[in-house]
Amino acid sequence: MNEAIILIFFIVLLNGLFLQWKVVKFLKKEHPEVWKSIGSPNIFNNSIPTSYKLHKFIWKKYYTNFEKSNIKKYCNILRYYQIFYLILIPFVFFVFALGISK
Repeated sequence: MNEAIILIFFIVLLNGLFLQWKVVKFLKKEHPEVWKSIGSPNIFNNSIPTSYKLHKFIWKKYYTNFEKSNIKKYCNILRYYQIFYLILIPFVFFVFALGISK
């Protein structure tokens, strides 16, 4: 059971990283001024202020002004993934806490 939860967790994590990579790559290529204004984010090596600006960009839906519909789709899915993370992570810790106590 725990192995299945870990596998699901990592699949979701990898998909989220892929989506974030697509969004950051799009911003860097198509809208470098926006990319620079949010701190030139990348996938792994962001400062806290840069991560905050990137998440703010996603959550406030600043991407809706862009013409390309793919980026809107990726950003919307990324928002849903972030909500799912907020639910999944406490659930995983709860399941492991129950497993440890048995």
